[in-house]
Amino acid sequence: SINRVLALLKTINRQAYKLMDAPLIADKVSLLKEDNVRTGYLSESQLKEFIGHALNHEDKSIGAYLALLFLTGARDKE
Repeated sequence: SINRVLALLKTINRQAYKLMDAPLIADKVSLLKEDNVRTGYLSESQLKEFIGHALNHEDKSIGAYLALLFLTGARDKE
């Protein structure tokens, strides 16, 4: 999301400030309000089943991508 990008840029700017005495301007930028409450949870057995199906997908690249998205907590609107 845009907030993750902004947070990354703010972190980079803070590190540049510490290491290279660059101007600290990123702290002036506020993060946007988010409305992305988690809408569902899976049990451990459901998680294992999903990952198993993803990794056994006929296209190994797609299966690995689906497993990665799921394990990193990506949401459908991101």
